[in-house]
Amino acid sequence: MNSKKSSAVVIGTALILAGIGILAVQFLEGISGAVILFIIGGVFIAGYFFVRAYWMLIPGCILAGIGLGTVGEGLFASLDEIFLVGLGAGFIAIYVVQWIFEKRAYWWPLIPGVVLIMIGLIESYEDFGRLIALAWPALLVLVGLVILAGAIGIGRRKNGSQDNKEKEISEQ
Repeated sequence: MNSKKSSAVVIGTALILAGIGILAVQFLEGISGAVILFIIGGVFIAGYFFVRAYWMLIPGCILAGIGLGTVGEGLFASLDEIFLVGLGAGFIAIYVVQWIFEKRAYWWPLIPGVVLIMIGLIESYEDFGRLIALAWPALLVLVGLVILAGAIGIGRRKNGSQDNKEKEISEQ
């Protein structure tokens, strides 16, 4: 698709999403702010799909995540920091969408995504906070064991006979 058609597709998609959003705001009074965030985020995400510009994916997923968090606050008023969970999901979506569509992804969005989700869940659920307090040291031990096992060679396949066969074949 040439750049003129790509631009037309992005602009057309943006207008469609804006129109749907304005109609939705008229009928959904309680979550109109979230709808606007979803629309603006959707325009950026649509732009990413058509142009494959990574810079469009970042604000698109973050705005959609903020919209999700805003909806979550309305639906789950008893949860203190559900907004942070939505925002964290937006950051993780950056990684997931890029990985799905480009078969590669930058890992940086995982850091703020996981941190925001963890803080939101810890602040919202007292039991989850206690679970994390107990689990993260155990996770450190597990990661340390895996690194140590790799360093001393535990878990590596021994392909001595396979290596010898390949060496013999290459020498012939």
